[in-house]
Amino acid sequence: MSPRERVVVSQEDDGSWRWRYVGTDTDGKPVQLPGNDPEDSCEEAVAAARVAYPGLPVQVDAPPNERGPAAEARPRGLRPALLVLLLGGVSAARHRWGGAAAAAVLAGLLAARGARRRRHRR
Repeated sequence: MSPRERVVVSQEDDGSWRWRYVGTDTDGKPVQLPGNDPEDSCEEAVAAARVAYPGLPVQVDAPPNERGPAAEARPRGLRPALLVLLLGGVSAARHRWGGAAAAAVLAGLLAARGARRRRHRR
């Protein structure tokens, strides 16, 4: 057993769990061998991995929604949109046509943010 040999359990896009052997071949090249059948739960995949490769450490990759604060937690377009809103508000205040323009920009931002949140919940 080389120090890098392990079995990794991760969640598939369809919600099932699968294990894969991760190690090196005799030439030192990386090897990944996936398990044949997906499992319904993380615990089942870990148990199957331990049967297939007894004695190897099992590493469980957290599902995407449990990996902590990630890029998907904050909509990517929000920061540039806030900058546009700020610049639009400053410009509107200088030109005295501001209330309607700033309100339209803010309404558009809120609508886009709500649509993104609804899409992420599905």
